[in-house]
Amino acid sequence: MAKVASRGGTVLAVAGVGVGCYQIANANTRHKKNEIFAETVGGTIVGGVTGYALGVLLFSNPVGWGVALVLGTGAAIASYSAGKGTAAMYNNYLRQYDFVETTGVDKLCR
Repeated sequence: MAKVASRGGTVLAVAGVGVGCYQIANANTRHKKNEIFAETVGGTIVGGVTGYALGVLLFSNPVGWGVALVLGTGAAIASYSAGKGTAAMYNNYLRQYDFVETTGVDKLCR
């Protein structure tokens, strides 16, 4: 179960980055591109950490399927919330920085 959870988390992370790249490519303004970038980075980092922690927990303990489902749901909610929080932090404190251009994401996501 832990192996499946870790692989599933990787697939979801890659899919999330792909969706973020698509949204960046189709965003109308530079600010919106940076907001999407911040949200994608925040959500991916928290999703990766919580997914890894969930995999370790499932690997080390014989946890029931119901508990695993609740923990996985919590990890997804945490990842989503972290993405939204990172976007809000960008809007409140970091608007003057163009992370999309600095990192080259605007050239990658076309």
